[in-house]
Amino acid sequence: MKIISFCNQKGGVGKTTSCINLGFALSLLKKRVLLIDFDFQGNLTSGLGIRENKKGIIEFLDQKLKIENVIKKRERIYIIPSSRELDFDFDTKKINFFLEELKRTNFDYILIDTPPSLGENSIFALSVSNSCIIPVQSEYFAL
Repeated sequence: MKIISFCNQKGGVGKTTSCINLGFALSLLKKRVLLIDFDFQGNLTSGLGIRENKKGIIEFLDQKLKIENVIKKRERIYIIPSSRELDFDFDTKKINFFLEELKRTNFDYILIDTPPSLGENSIFALSVSNSCIIPVQSEYFAL
């Protein structure tokens, strides 16, 4: 299982678009792909057609819902949507819980979309990832 986070503290550089497109490309190669929306804006979630959502990443991390109850399927890929209140306490127990539960799901790739910041959501995503993709537009403020 390969976990890749898409991070940049600047908004509008293509994190969500890159995450969705890589997810679909991997699915065309017959890979099982899970996208996770860690961005409080929920653009990955809405971009995949999920409008009203009360079952998302925070409900899973807070252990209110099992992982199978928050995963939704869209065409060839799976998604854990953003939650309305995407704020949580960052601790080692949640990292261990998150990784153990993901291992049970048997996905080949897990792609995590992060918010445009280097806050706790991004740090959490980076800490559970094998690698990170940093989309950058070739303009001064994006650098």
